[in-house]
Amino acid sequence: MKNAALFVVHLFTAFAIAAAVAAAQYWLWHEYGRSKEIPNDSAFSIKGFSYSGYRHGQSPFTGPHPSASELAEDLDLLRQKTDSLRTYGITDLPALLQVAGERDFQVTAGIWIDNDDARNQREIDALIDAANNMRHIERVIVGNEFIWRAQNPGEAIKKLAGYLDQVRASVRKPVSTAEQWHVWRDHPELADHVDYITVHIFPYHEGVGFTHEKEVKDNQNKDAESDVDAKRDEDAENSHDKTAGNNYAITQVFTRYKQMEKLFPD
Repeated sequence: MKNAALFVVHLFTAFAIAAAVAAAQYWLWHEYGRSKEIPNDSAFSIKGFSYSGYRHGQSPFTGPHPSASELAEDLDLLRQKTDSLRTYGITDLPALLQVAGERDFQVTAGIWIDNDDARNQREIDALIDAANNMRHIERVIVGNEFIWRAQNPGEAIKKLAGYLDQVRASVRKPVSTAEQWHVWRDHPELADHVDYITVHIFPYHEGVGFTHEKEVKDNQNKDAESDVDAKRDEDAENSHDKTAGNNYAITQVFTRYKQMEKLFPD
């Protein structure tokens, strides 16, 4: 009887501890981890959005693709907070650039590059035509993390360099490719084929803890030093751990910028 009562006490204690831990986790998420609504007032704005246009049930690989009316609906919402847009493809979303222009967006027009050479050339031809005929396209991006996704980065750089050179010779607007910061660090020769550096910054994905972030970044700043020719850099994608707060995200992005300044000094 005594053993049974002791077992019940231990079991109750275990449940109480588990409940307390669960409650604490919920409170932390409720206070620091929830997404926050963008203030709905004219004083708040965002520099720009990276926009693909795909909704639930749609896919750039298998379809279906967003309709012109769906794109227009999205851009009407985004236009309330910014006048700048980055896109990722042209041939699958032929209406997107026109819809953006009708809403006075300034566009960084991007195309998707992969191992399908014929498709790549169709994207490049469409990009060149759009860049030369649409005034609201400010600059262009050829490929999105193509080097990072490649099994053979050396061969991928050769292919991408050829595409970049082709586009640069055909348009009068700045040309770049988008890669994560460490790709630019490890392959500075890529900068010879672009007019500006487009950097992706993902502090949350890199698993950098909030309390140690500045220390890690300072060390990475030293690793990123290089004698590469000057190029202006632009942050095109970033992410951060919502539970770490906005200061964490700002510090991470700032440090990546400092890295790129050392890698490609102005």
